[in-house]
Amino acid sequence: MSKFNEKTTGFSESKLAEYFPAEHVKNATMEIYQELLGLKFHKIEKAKTWNKLVTAYEVRDKKSDKKIGNFYLDLYPRENKFNHAAAMTLLKRANVGNKTQLASAAMVTNFSPGKNG
Repeated sequence: MSKFNEKTTGFSESKLAEYFPAEHVKNATMEIYQELLGLKFHKIEKAKTWNKLVTAYEVRDKKSDKKIGNFYLDLYPRENKFNHAAAMTLLKRANVGNKTQLASAAMVTNFSPGKNG
């Protein structure tokens, strides 16, 4: 929300964010997606990523436990990072020779971690 809107409406995004700590919102959202889409997300603890703040997850089908792909969350602002949000495909699922390359995607945002984040 712009400073103009904050001045004219009195609505403060930063004040609202205090009630929605980023880590809690992330975890709750991931639980909803797992339930709705029949998936399981497993954090990859020592994944190599483009920044230490990025978290990587393996995605599996809940019924078959078959690995579907990976996704990365780059949620918090840092120096030299663009300031908008984007979701992007990093690798598309493809058959390469006799192997299947699994899909990878990333969500890049700039949420404030909040007091509990």
